[in-house]
Formats: sequence, structure tokens, C-alpha cells
Amino acid sequence: MYVYVLRGERYGMTEIGMALSNPYEQSKRQIGSVGMPLPGVECKINKENNELYVKSLSMFKEYYRKPEKTKEEFTKDGWFKTGDIVHTDEKGYFYIDGRASVDIIKYSGYKISALEIERILLQHHAISETCVVGLKDQMYGQIIAAIIVLKSSAGQQQLTEEALKLWCRDKMAHYKIPRKFLFVQTIPRNAMNKVNKKELVVLFDQV
Repeated sequence: MYVYVLRGERYGMTEIGMALSNPYEQSKRQIGSVGMPLPGVECKINKENNELYVKSLSMFKEYYRKPEKTKEEFTKDGWFKTGDIVHTDEKGYFYIDGRASVDIIKYSGYKISALEIERILLQHHAISETCVVGLKDQMYGQIIAAIIVLKSSAGQQQLTEEALKLWCRDKMAHYKIPRKFLFVQTIPRNAMNKVNKKELVVLFDQV
């Protein structure tokens, strides 16, 4: 007996439920996109910072006993501020660029998606895992830093910071190339197997 599993990228939050989804039809899906708004869901992008705002029939009403936080997370006209930075393509499909709090790095006037850099670094044949963060810097505001886990295959442990920077030159704009690399055995995760990027920043203070 064969079991057919349908997979597709979607987007949702506890506060709003499922909001965006790729179509079920395979030919209409966009790789890397979380799709379009589901029925009953309205989405718009804040022009000032590209943050995704959502209105939904299934959206929560308020945070329990936290009126100030509720007020902070909603616009005056009822849009919920997701905290996620997004963009759309010419067809109207949405793409997640990252969390405004940790995944958008402000370097020398540029707003750079950490997730974009992570996707590129993972194309390197020797890299198993990576996590890109922003480190505070007096001159640039933030600088880009990458934590790297190498694959255990023979010979790949020879990858150096200089070699990786050279490889990056052909893959991304010069201002997106990480200024610092940290090679580790494993990337720390919490009990939910999630990475806390704010905590990972401390690792660079220890070297």
C-alpha cells in the first residue's frame, strides 16, 4: 500500500491561525514561497519596513490580561503586526525574509535578510548547518556573522574562514558577505529544538 503525502509551504501564527498557503495543485506552487492569503484572510505589507500585517476571521481578540501588549501588536484600524518581514513576487505570492527582531540585519544602511544568507551558505558542499546573526558594531550599526557546522565527510574540515569568504564573493553582494565566521560542532537549541539567535550572539564574545 502506498501513502501519498501532500507537502506545501504555509504560514501561520498562534494569534492568527493559518493565513497563507501554497495551492494544492503542484504546478501552481512557488518554491520558497508561503503562498497567498487563504479565504477569510487579508494581508498587506507595511511600506515603511515591509512587515506583514494580517486581518483574519479566526484572528485572536487579545492577549490574556495584557491590554498594553494587545494595543502594541495591533494597528488602530485592526491589523495585527506579525513581526515578520516579507515581500511578494509579480504574481502576488508571499515570501518570508525573516523576523524583524533577529532576522533583519541593519548593516551600513542596508537591511539584509539573515535567512537569505543562510540559504546561500547551505549551498556550500561542506556546510551541514548554519545560523546567521547580527553583531552590534559602532561604525556599521551591525555586522553580519555566521555560525557554521561542517559536514563530517573526510577532507571538509579544512574549510577556513578566508576560503569561505572567497566562495561567498561569487554568490552574494559584497555587503552581504559575513564579516565573521564561527565553526562549531553543533548549534545550540532549546527544548523545542529551536534556535534562539539572541543567545547565539554571545558565542562570538567567547572567542
